[in-house]
Amino acid sequence: EDNDNFKEFIDTPSFISLLGNKISGKNILDIGCGNGDLCKRLSGLGAKVVGLDGSTKMIEEAKNNFSDCEYVVCDMMTDEIPFHNGYFDIVTAKLSFMYFSSIKTAANKIARCIRSNGLFVVDIVHPFLPVLKSKTKVRSRFPSNLDYFKEVRSSVRLGNKFFAYYYRPLNQYLNEITDSGFMLVKV
Repeated sequence: EDNDNFKEFIDTPSFISLLGNKISGKNILDIGCGNGDLCKRLSGLGAKVVGLDGSTKMIEEAKNNFSDCEYVVCDMMTDEIPFHNGYFDIVTAKLSFMYFSSIKTAANKIARCIRSNGLFVVDIVHPFLPVLKSKTKVRSRFPSNLDYFKEVRSSVRLGNKFFAYYYRPLNQYLNEITDSGFMLVKV
């Protein structure tokens, strides 16, 4: 977040505000924890945080960034989340669902490990932004004929590797997450 003013001053504070003011002492799972920045912030608010990421290198980076959390390597598409049913009070997924090949698979795994009446907070890039970029001369990872209502698989380059990235309309995220048993409370 050091070089991203939008994330530092708007996105992350807005995301954290969705968690409410009583996160101290809560067990929180951060799906797609990346370099551990959110884990660090949530721990600073008194939560017991577990960071989960499919990349061993990102988990190493998270441990170097903030070692006071537990970190777990877990691929949301192929692995089971290694915690018992209902273990977490809150699960966060900040900018990670766009990299999962199946929203439903990830949501079902999260539903199993979150307690009844737990809170699941998801942050995604609004689907209109890639459509808008694809229609202009702004560089986009998606084709110029991107249809807002259709899922498209593309890739994003991070360093010297390419990773799958999925464009989906907002209703697809909402429908597949609520189909997994979650109730929509706020958008």
